[in-house]
Amino acid sequence: YKIVLDESSIVSKTDKNGFITYVNKQFEKACGYKTKELIGKSHSILRHQSMPKEIFSAMWNNISMGKIWSGIIKNKKKDGTSYYIRMIIIPIKDTDNNVLEYISASTEITELMTKNNLLEKFTLTDGLTGLGSRVKLMNDLLKTQDSILAIVDILKFTEVNDMYGQKVGDKIIKEVPYTLKINGNE
Repeated sequence: YKIVLDESSIVSKTDKNGFITYVNKQFEKACGYKTKELIGKSHSILRHQSMPKEIFSAMWNNISMGKIWSGIIKNKKKDGTSYYIRMIIIPIKDTDNNVLEYISASTEITELMTKNNLLEKFTLTDGLTGLGSRVKLMNDLLKTQDSILAIVDILKFTEVNDMYGQKVGDKIIKEVPYTLKINGNE
């Protein structure tokens, strides 16, 4: 079992206080640290600053009660770059059901998350203006109960495109939101 796990996953073990007692070669490869740099340290050495502390609090609360935890974590490599992992942590217990240590197995999903983030950006951002898209507007409206929506219609805009060309029309479309924002003092 150990050989299969070590060959297919990023694996680490910690004592019950969360200090690293074992990492495999996949772990070293993913984070850029050597085993000797990690043993005795907390996993917080890998914590990316953008990860909410509440996730780790919930994780520790869960596993310290002897429950299994799984989720997606954004970590920071030794060189400062980030990477994503899908992780599962299992508490190892004694015969009296007391937690002795924890073992985690992870799969790196950085490429998947990068593509997902890019797709989300394209979906939620208008390509021409760089502002929120219709999809973002609909999502925002669903999240709030007391919404006010103003719609601005540029009259005879097709004639502007026909007379001056699409480049001029695009320039106007880009400038209108910023003009409204400046004049509205927001």
